[in-house]
Amino acid sequence: MPTGRAAYADTRVWLLKEYGPICAYCGETFPAKVLTLDHVTPRRGRSAYDRRDNLVLSCADCNGRKADKPFLTWILANKVRARHLYVYGQHLSVGILDILRPMVGTEVDHLLERRRRAPVEPRPVYGGLADDEDSPYLEDSPYAPPRRAEPEPPVAYVQRASPRHGDGVFAAVPIAAYSPVIEYTGELITHAEAEARYPTVPGAGAAEHTFVLQLDEERAIDANVGGNAARFINHSCAPNLEPIRVGDAMWLFAVRDIAAGEELGYDYAIELDERHTPAAKRRFPCACGATTCRGTLLRSKGARLSPEVAEARRVVEARIAALDEG
Repeated sequence: MPTGRAAYADTRVWLLKEYGPICAYCGETFPAKVLTLDHVTPRRGRSAYDRRDNLVLSCADCNGRKADKPFLTWILANKVRARHLYVYGQHLSVGILDILRPMVGTEVDHLLERRRRAPVEPRPVYGGLADDEDSPYLEDSPYAPPRRAEPEPPVAYVQRASPRHGDGVFAAVPIAAYSPVIEYTGELITHAEAEARYPTVPGAGAAEHTFVLQLDEERAIDANVGGNAARFINHSCAPNLEPIRVGDAMWLFAVRDIAAGEELGYDYAIELDERHTPAAKRRFPCACGATTCRGTLLRSKGARLSPEVAEARRVVEARIAALDEG
């Protein structure tokens, strides 16, 4: 495999012959000469242009929007991008496809299987591969792939009254295990700022509607400022979601397959500085209704994750790490 400039040209020609002059992220067709190679995840090594399993063609707009953003943060912000990239990039690495697959639904795999079984028609030879040449694969070319507007995938959740507590969030469609479901949005602040805004009163219960979720050892997300529906997801002692950090954001991932209509919940896992006495536990009552309900939002200090949650974290974090490694 050639390296450097030769690898760039060789891989670009190969992608054009495989997929046509289509942007992998938005799915739109462009003149071939305006599309550039893009590293899906951060490039690694001496010359990354011979790594075809990490390269796609991108339009200038998508390239600019993606620049300097972690791949997972960028792709999670718009699941239509994930769908386009998954359909386009079946040559991509297993790590990339593993993170995309649960976001796009099984019907996309069925579509790809039908394509694989269909008779292969010979593609025309591409012209216009050099920047100073014209391409026969323009929008008005009879060879150009049809432009189809991709509908936004159905919203995975809906907010409504909950039998557990106040409003809750429910699955609107079936959700596959390990899928990213919703970002927990809000203002990123320090723990000191969070304590100043919502001071802990010794002997009192949780402050009502603080909606603060810890991101890491130093920062928290205050969903009172710029929060979305994620702040209404109730606690569950048998959670079907788990918050997992993605860069400077917190996403809630499905721990298991979730049926449409099922209420979403994650373990709030509150740990107090004081002892978790029976009186303290009563100040944080739980009404999740799970057979394993511990009766309180407080988690025993030093308690381990359940095997199901631990496995979900292992799978998702391994996929994130594989993307970071490029």
